[in-house]
Amino acid sequence: MGYEDVEQYADRETFAKYSDLALRGAVSQAPDFVWCPNGCGSGQIHESGNEQPIVTCGKCSFKFCFRHQVRWHEQLTCAEYDSLVSDPENFRSRIDILNEEAEKLRLAEQLARRTQEEADRRLAQSLMAAEQREEAERQARRERAERERREEAERRRLQAERIAMQQQAEKMRMEAVRKRDEDELSRITVEKTTKPCPGCKWPIEKNAGCSHMTYAETPLI
Repeated sequence: MGYEDVEQYADRETFAKYSDLALRGAVSQAPDFVWCPNGCGSGQIHESGNEQPIVTCGKCSFKFCFRHQVRWHEQLTCAEYDSLVSDPENFRSRIDILNEEAEKLRLAEQLARRTQEEADRRLAQSLMAAEQREEAERQARRERAERERREEAERRRLQAERIAMQQQAEKMRMEAVRKRDEDELSRITVEKTTKPCPGCKWPIEKNAGCSHMTYAETPLI
């Protein structure tokens, strides 16, 4: 039975349904024609086909996949959607792989950061210890310099005392020599200019008058 026969013998409602189904069947034969899977009854030509599989219904704005006739699988390519359908338990999408790689990278960066922080901490401790050692060495040098200064001052004081004692000793020696020389000169002078008293033996000197001398109780000529 052809289209004209149905139109001739069917009632208006039946023919309308038949006409709609016939139209649907005819347009469905077009290679790029697709029906909206959202149930709005609309269909359209999607010229880019599988190359650009995202279709937006012109009637209800439902976004779906041209290849799979389902709501558009966000974050999944058509090949990934096929893998998901064939093995949903073991499926790993490109996004999952990227997320896993990003997580691995994050963990590696975290480990590297912690390693660097630990190295920085050890370096800081080393620098602090080195600074403390340097400060201890500076303090030791200051104490050593102060000790050497005191020792030098004490050495100079003792040296000054020794020099003063030596000078005093030399002065006393020279005084003793001078006194000895003066005493010796006096003795020689006395021996030359005096005679011993016949009585007490005390040196006496005649400086004027006659040769008659009287000493205490004993007259001497």
